[in-house]
Amino acid sequence: MAQALSLCVMSPGPPERTRALLRLCRDAVDEIVLVVDAAGDHATIEACADVVDQCHLVDCSSIITALGWMLHRCRGDWILRLDDDEVPSADLLAALPALIAERFPTNIALRRRWLYPDAGTYVATRPWLPDHQVRLIRNVPGIWSFPDHGHGALEVLGERQFRPEAIYHADALLRDVATRRAKRARMGALQPDLMAGDLPVNDLYVPEEHDVELAPVPADDAALIARVLRPVASPPGANALQRARARVPARSRHPVPAVVAGDDLARLTRSRAVLAGAYAARLRIDEPLGRLVAGRVRELEVVVENLGDEWWTPGDQPPWIRLGWRWLDPATGAVSAPEDRALFTETVLPGRATRVIARLVAPAAPGRHVLELDVVHEHVRWFGCAARTELEVLSGDP
Repeated sequence: MAQALSLCVMSPGPPERTRALLRLCRDAVDEIVLVVDAAGDHATIEACADVVDQCHLVDCSSIITALGWMLHRCRGDWILRLDDDEVPSADLLAALPALIAERFPTNIALRRRWLYPDAGTYVATRPWLPDHQVRLIRNVPGIWSFPDHGHGALEVLGERQFRPEAIYHADALLRDVATRRAKRARMGALQPDLMAGDLPVNDLYVPEEHDVELAPVPADDAALIARVLRPVASPPGANALQRARARVPARSRHPVPAVVAGDDLARLTRSRAVLAGAYAARLRIDEPLGRLVAGRVRELEVVVENLGDEWWTPGDQPPWIRLGWRWLDPATGAVSAPEDRALFTETVLPGRATRVIARLVAPAAPGRHVLELDVVHEHVRWFGCAARTELEVLSGDP
């Protein structure tokens, strides 16, 4: 069965370059999702309206913060993610149908070549090369995990394939050295000890400060790079929005979308804040427990419904929300046995429910005990939405 491919790009503009990149890729993909930075050039939206399938305006200049939100917009079986200062090689565009037909890998790493000092050469010195980037992934949200810092890599469960096909990075051509040094300082302050081999990873932004070897860009790739970095010149005197309107057929134009706020974008990043609206849930014990034997293990199926506004992540992942339980003395309410936990096995969206298997260890002391189950935000609080049941714990076999 043929696999569909989505292209996902975040761009602040300029409109001409973004449009040229998307047009270059249009025939190689089935869907294009464009995310425009609200602080950038809004004319990019109309300039690309006849090329894209979806366009979103976001209040966030960091692709790391918006990454999870962006990928969740895509509808293809696979997703190719490019930055707006990158250009796919001719080999990559030609190889895409075969790459997404692969059955085993869930993610594919491509080589990134840093163009420098012009569009005709790239840095051929480590660590600028091969600089593998996971940019082609299966659209299975349950296998993704998102970083919480600038150079954190998207984590994808399953098999990874490393490929020779390349994408070209034009950062050193599009931004002057002062801008790139400022970026190095800013990123370095966040992760001062992050290295790429023997070089601080943020030094990749300033190849002119190092003794680097260069390699020529193949002719086929040079033509594609020129199409993106030197798009057709605009009519003299026309501003960006007028130029965009002139290029886009009237039937393709659409109003500027509402801005998606930063808090919504960051819902999947590990360092996101959990707000008060998250702490709402409903729990139901889905089977009678009957009597238990002291110290014995009994599995209990619990239905947990997310009534808040936070995504609950599966496994041992931030923000560490999971099912918790404790045993209480029915007379005093005091805790009579240690707390325990069960991890969610799937992402639980607001309004959705999941079934959790809790492996209960019955208290060591025979007698009546109250089992209290609740959702826990680890190291922060219990939700206060507990389900309770009173049980008889026996000292021997029932």
